[in-house]
Amino acid sequence: MKRLVGCACALVLLAANQAAANLFVDPSFENQITHDGPPFVGLWEGFSAGAGSEAINGTVMPRTGTLHLALSIFGVNNAFAGAFQDIPVVAGTNYTFSGWHKTLSNPLDLGVEARIEWRNAGSNSEISRTPNLTTAPTSDYTQFSLAGLAPAGADLARVVYAIQTFGPEPTNTGTVFVDDVSFVVPEPASACLAMAGFLGMIAARRRRVA
Repeated sequence: MKRLVGCACALVLLAANQAAANLFVDPSFENQITHDGPPFVGLWEGFSAGAGSEAINGTVMPRTGTLHLALSIFGVNNAFAGAFQDIPVVAGTNYTFSGWHKTLSNPLDLGVEARIEWRNAGSNSEISRTPNLTTAPTSDYTQFSLAGLAPAGADLARVVYAIQTFGPEPTNTGTVFVDDVSFVVPEPASACLAMAGFLGMIAARRRRVA
């Protein structure tokens, strides 16, 4: 019985550790982002509207390491800039996209968007997406978090952080820094607690029988 309990605990903890691992490659943007099209799995792809907007690796104020993502728009209406990474997912599984962002722009006269686009690799099509998370950064690094369930037919998550000037901003100007992002499966902690409770019930039953 002790061996069974020990093996069960080890397996649950192993599963929890694996599933809680960060699925992003280069979560701190220490490698240069690309701007050259697919493939998008295993690296960050930057995008922008062109002149007056940019997505680059910055060195101004990383949260950790030496680099961070820097997104800027300079006085251009209806512009955008961002970066994304494609990650293989399992339909029916919950995922959480989180990270840290900040700005030195005062005011930050643009909108921010974090989202997960659920895609099918075979058809190269989008199935659905989460509503945009529009929490604005402050002058200090603050954490943002967005959760979503991978729908039926999805085997890729395109995880996006972007800025845009599609709204009524008068100056359409600002820069946002992003660092230390993660994309994880959150459930195993609950599973581990449930298993711990189950093993506790077994132990209590054994004491009553004895």
